[in-house]
Amino acid sequence: MPGKSWFPKFRFKQGVLRYRKNASVSCVEQEFKGRLAYLHYYEILSTSAMRLQMHVSRKEIYALYVLQAESAIGLSDVSSAQIVSVNSRRAAYLYAPAGDYLLHLPAGKTRLFVFYFDIGVFDDGADKDFDFLQPLLQAYKADGPLARASLDFALGPISSLYIRELCQSLKQGSLDHQISILEQLKEIVKLSKRKVDIQYGAQKDYIYYTDIAKDLLEMEVRKTGAKFCTNVLTDVLPYTMQSLNRLFKARFGKSIRQYAVSYLIGLSQNMIRSGVPIWKVSLQFSFNDVRSFRRTFFKISGKSPQQFRNDLSGS
Repeated sequence: MPGKSWFPKFRFKQGVLRYRKNASVSCVEQEFKGRLAYLHYYEILSTSAMRLQMHVSRKEIYALYVLQAESAIGLSDVSSAQIVSVNSRRAAYLYAPAGDYLLHLPAGKTRLFVFYFDIGVFDDGADKDFDFLQPLLQAYKADGPLARASLDFALGPISSLYIRELCQSLKQGSLDHQISILEQLKEIVKLSKRKVDIQYGAQKDYIYYTDIAKDLLEMEVRKTGAKFCTNVLTDVLPYTMQSLNRLFKARFGKSIRQYAVSYLIGLSQNMIRSGVPIWKVSLQFSFNDVRSFRRTFFKISGKSPQQFRNDLSGS
């Protein structure tokens, strides 16, 4: 068994962690079973190429992210008919009916991130925004007998950031937390759509990057509250802050900082609606003190937090 110094690059906050080793293969596996989503992360070190037999007990739509590999990862049925081949730093989505499959791994180090979740999130027309998943969703709904794959797409530092943030927040517990995990997975799927759109010519670069900037900014505000730092955007996006701010304002009508503060106050309003004391809301979102929170709240909403709460009581 590998020594305790072998820690996975993306560590789940909670979940099952397993180590395996034989003469030619070492593997660390992490597994998280939530109420609404199921996630796996693998780091495999092999001295030779190998085939792993896999059994799918019921039909699912999977996401396969090849974070690292010496050459392409392949998935086939047991007759070796290829379903998909995904190169390193690329990903694809798969519809897999119940049955047996073969996963083809190259020699060397391989890192995989795999997940599936309740596809009910695509009900009531929500799937119309995800053209690249339509064939898989249709096959799923029709109980299609054959596995199939989506277009594959590139992974970059933004994808890695999304996955790392998700892994660090995985935690069993309340339904609210399980819904939060599902929301993060939906953001990863939305990022996949943007990747496909820009790679295959359906979206312009600046639209893609301003959408990503907005998502990253919201993630930063949720994580750090009033202590948010806009530099996280230029750390991963190919723009200076000045250029990104100009594009962002043209797209969303607010500067990056204005949007972040408005989003922060929107989050605080949701907490006040749920009955959380104002001082606790201020603390939750890392304001220096309640006075600072009240001042910012009034600047954005035109009323104090207490007035906002009173208006809710009177409605």
